[in-house]
Amino acid sequence: MPLAAEEADDLGAWVKAQRLDWEQLLPAQRWMLEDMLHLTSAQASKRPPAPRTQAALVRDRGCLADTR
Repeated sequence: MPLAAEEADDLGAWVKAQRLDWEQLLPAQRWMLEDMLHLTSAQASKRPPAPRTQAALVRDRGCLADTR
């Protein structure tokens, strides 16, 4: 994730992406976001749920079929 926002980028979306991908950022990038923009990592409750895998979808469909 680039630290610099492009001219046409939605800054709100850029900030959200930086906060959600906090662990992927370099220490210098985190420092800039924390000390210059006063941003921090997104709280666990603000993170979207992990995407479901294909295997989980197939398993859940099988469970649904068993209950019908």
